[in-house]
Amino acid sequence: MLTLLLKSTINFLNATRKRVKNDKD
Repeated sequence: MLTLLLKSTINFLNATRKRVKNDKD
């Protein structure tokens, strides 16, 4: 359960970082 939550959080952060990077370029 905790691992799943952690994984989804990391996926969310990665997606957000990618979106910000795309907006910056």
